[in-house]
Amino acid sequence: MNDWYVRAPWWQLALAFAVPVSVLRFLGMRFLQADPVGEAALAAGLHGVGFGLVLGVVVARQNRGMRSAAGSDDPGFVVRAAKVAARGPVPDDPVLREAARRIALYRGGLLRRYRRWVVPFLALVGTVVLGLAIHRGLLAPGLVAAVVLAALAVLFVALPRHAERRAEQLRHPPGRDPDGEAC
Repeated sequence: MNDWYVRAPWWQLALAFAVPVSVLRFLGMRFLQADPVGEAALAAGLHGVGFGLVLGVVVARQNRGMRSAAGSDDPGFVVRAAKVAARGPVPDDPVLREAARRIALYRGGLLRRYRRWVVPFLALVGTVVLGLAIHRGLLAPGLVAAVVLAALAVLFVALPRHAERRAEQLRHPPGRDPDGEAC
C-alpha cells in the first residue's frame, strides 16, 4: 500500500484495476482461446470496466473508512498505521499505536460484515466452477479454481479474529502488561 492508493478517488482506483484486468482478459481470450481480436477486445473491455467500477468504489469507500479510523488524512501516516495494524512490532508512539488499533478494529468489523455474503457466494461460485470443469473434462483447472475459492473463504472466516487479536496487542505499550505494569 502506498500514499497514492490511500488517497486516490474512486475513478482513479477503477482505472488502476480495470486496465490490467482488461489486458489480461484480452490476452487470455486472444491467445489461449483463439477468439477474434474484436470479440476479445470488446469482452475484455467490458469485463475490465465492470470489475474496475465495482472494485474502485469498494476500495475508495474502505480507504475513507481507514482514514477515518486512523483519525488522519495524511496518507503517509495512514499507510504506516495500516502496516502496524497488520503485523510487526508494537510501536512506542501512542498516537501511531492507537491509530493502528482503530484500523485493525475497522478491518475486523469490515471483514466480519463481508463474511456474511462472501463465504456463501464463494461456495456457490466454487461449486459452479467445479461442476462446469467436470462437465467439460477440465478437472485439474477446476480443482485449482475450487481450492483457490475455498482458501479465500477460509481467509474471510479467519481474518476477523486475527484483526481483533492484533487490536488487543496494540492496546498496550510494548513491554507493559494490560495493568500498565512493566514486564
